[in-house]
Amino acid sequence: MRFFVLLVPALLLIAPPVQAETIFRATCGSLKGHRVDMDPNGKSKTEDWKPELYPAGPPPNGTGTLTFVSDATDTNHLRVKWSGDEQLLPIVFKSETQISVADVDEFGVWIFSLYYRAGKVIVTRQTTNPGPGAVGALLTADCEFEER
Repeated sequence: MRFFVLLVPALLLIAPPVQAETIFRATCGSLKGHRVDMDPNGKSKTEDWKPELYPAGPPPNGTGTLTFVSDATDTNHLRVKWSGDEQLLPIVFKSETQISVADVDEFGVWIFSLYYRAGKVIVTRQTTNPGPGAVGALLTADCEFEER
């Protein structure tokens, strides 16, 4: 009996980890679009519009590659990775053609909307960053989708 008690924990250590079943993966290319800077207090009505580009790929030439992974373990969130660590973001909208997730931080919100039939992502940013002021952005990129 003592041998069996020692063997069971050893077998648990040898067993391979359970992998989450991937539903889909999306890998998106360079994001491009426009950004607008403005006064969040409304004292100045100035809007500064400029082109915005986030090249895909690792730094220093890229800003990261935007990827999304949906797996069967949590159907209410997507794993999103761009320039930093992977994040588990909540799904805020889902339809036959679109799935959107939100990333909220201390300054505002990023919305990532995947249009899987069109092979596109639209990324919007709304913030009141104290450095440049209010910032809005509308970016888009092509994506490759892999379904499992």
